[in-house]
Amino acid sequence: MMLWLENYIFQNRSECLFDPTKQKHIILLPGMIGPVWMLFGLVRYLRTQKSDYGVTVIPLGLSLNAFEKLVVYTVTKIKKELLDKNTISEIIFYGHSHGGRVVCAVQQQLQKEFPDITYSVITAGTPMEKPEYVFRKFNFYMLPIVSKAFRLWPEIIQPNKNIMRYIGLYSDYDRIVPMQYAIQGHHGKLRMVSGFTHSDFIRAQKIGQLLIDLI
Repeated sequence: MMLWLENYIFQNRSECLFDPTKQKHIILLPGMIGPVWMLFGLVRYLRTQKSDYGVTVIPLGLSLNAFEKLVVYTVTKIKKELLDKNTISEIIFYGHSHGGRVVCAVQQQLQKEFPDITYSVITAGTPMEKPEYVFRKFNFYMLPIVSKAFRLWPEIIQPNKNIMRYIGLYSDYDRIVPMQYAIQGHHGKLRMVSGFTHSDFIRAQKIGQLLIDLI
């Protein structure tokens, strides 16, 4: 329900639409309990700074649905609204928090169907293994109840950092996904961004320039 509702609300927002005139794209995915509008500023910033790329954020309905449903929805949306209509040469995925898990699974699926595209995956504050510590945090005690993706937390196949660009950003100041949980089980090239809060990874004025440098 939430996945449908968030997409219905923001279906005509320019930040959620693909640019059919671009052959290279940056696709952003929000984290669990993260409304899509929180990434609109970052989308606008990247569009200004990287005008040769189309930049889009995909709503995930706060990631309350099952993980597999989020992946299928995202893959279907990218294929239907972008890949089936245009010749695309490059896709850079940026996933915040739990959205990083989703982009890994999405990239692996698209790689099988569209192997000629050059892919990159950047995650930020992403726990690859189930963060059991949230049960001890009062402000997260509802997660196991409201989010099926959190309850089930399936294993995923991560990109191979030896054959494509796969970067995991984390912070020593992140109180939502502490450093040790962002590192644990992550197979990408890890990079610490000192002093960042969890939400700094989606704030244009904080993460924007770093993403430009990585891209």
